Amino acid sequence: MFKVMVVNLGGTSTKLALYDDEILACEGSFRHTDEEIAACVDNEAQIAFRSKVATEWIRENDLDLSQLDAVVFRMSNSGGMTTVGGTYCIEGPLKDSVLKVYEDSFPKAMHPSFLAYPLILSLLDGRDVPVYAVDPDDVSEFIDVACVSGHPDFPRSNGVHMLNHKAVARKASADLGKRYEDTKLVVAHLGGGVSIASHDHGRVIDGTHGGPAGEGPFATTRSGALPIDKVAQAICSGKLDMRKVMGILMTQGGFVAHTGLTDMRLIEKRAAEGDANCDLVIRAFIYHVCRYIGAQFAALGCEADAIVLTGGIAYSKRVVEAVSACVNKLAPVMVYPGEEENEAMVAGVLRVLRGEEELAPLKMR
Repeated sequence: MFKVMVVNLGGTSTKLALYDDEILACEGSFRHTDEEIAACVDNEAQIAFRSKVATEWIRENDLDLSQLDAVVFRMSNSGGMTTVGGTYCIEGPLKDSVLKVYEDSFPKAMHPSFLAYPLILSLLDGRDVPVYAVDPDDVSEFIDVACVSGHPDFPRSNGVHMLNHKAVARKASADLGKRYEDTKLVVAHLGGGVSIASHDHGRVIDGTHGGPAGEGPFATTRSGALPIDKVAQAICSGKLDMRKVMGILMTQGGFVAHTGLTDMRLIEKRAAEGDANCDLVIRAFIYHVCRYIGAQFAALGCEADAIVLTGGIAYSKRVVEAVSACVNKLAPVMVYPGEEENEAMVAGVLRVLRGEEELAPLKMR
């Protein structure tokens, strides 16, 4: 039996879990207030804050970290060293690269996952336990034409929520009675960020960017695609600087900009009570999700085994029913609400520990 600990950091959450093989032994999900995070003056302060929470959870569950076979975390930026989806061991050049990403993110990292590996090192405190990452977000399996934009200085890059995309794609394929490597799927991750991608026989060949690239549908706090001419005018006029632009793209756009709310349940409640603006924004979200699903269906040559909806917004009956009614003309719709991140990370590590899969290759510089 293999013991695997999961560390999954969100913007205002620290999620920890211990698995005995595929069986969840214990878990903790800790919410942090915006004020608590803001009070952390830099990355080191935030790691100390989260480390205190994690250490208390470890103590309460009487865990002996020296008995772990592995620790796994969600990695959003490898520093350009990951090549394909799979499991990576954080050692050698990859370890150096991940730590450099963290160092370069000072004083405050753009994404909390940048803090995960230094936090793990702090918790392990010198214990010889291997650390892994599964399906990092910066993996790019895009086909060559998908990377070409309208100008060579600005190529497109992957920004798909790779971990959850791959996890639900494998689950959907299994439910279809097929291997992931034998299916063609359009997967739409609908959550705090939205990414819609085409999965072709085990590879994500194209997809919208769920982060700051200004692509795809808007989300709860992210703007998605914006009219670039109007953004450029606002920058040139001095109305916006880089910090403000990143804020609009990542934390102050989407539903929160239009409605002041990030909870889809509250937005739908307002709409049901007659709030015309909330109703319009929900309809616009559904519209954009459908049209980008259509684009990714085209990227698969207009052939797909299924269209898969996942993420937190996939709990919304209104959104799922409206999107399904539109796109089920293209392929059957399968729905997996929420996320499968922890299970996906553990499964990836176990495949390596059991010798069922080799470590993914690094992109050497």
